[in-house]
Amino acid sequence: MAQIKKPIEQLEAISHMKGINNPEIDIAPGVNAIDWHALNLDDPKSNDWGRAIEIFRSRIKERYIEPAQILLELDEKRQPINRKYGFTILAIDSLLV
Repeated sequence: MAQIKKPIEQLEAISHMKGINNPEIDIAPGVNAIDWHALNLDDPKSNDWGRAIEIFRSRIKERYIEPAQILLELDEKRQPINRKYGFTILAIDSLLV
């Protein structure tokens, strides 16, 4: 009989298969998983928290804010009746809430 894996074990297995834990994956611009895991975030007084916040801001900006801004700029060139990216922009915004 096959061994039944716990849900967390299943997620870990899937993440390894898809390369999610690949140390070379970029967490944010210029920051890979190795850099992220090297931060000391177990200590609330660690100086690494400032860097972690910078990385988080950079990640949010690159992956959410900038793409939404590009869509806004493209739509602003159109007549209001022909604008079509509003729903997509709202969806991106909703992910950040």
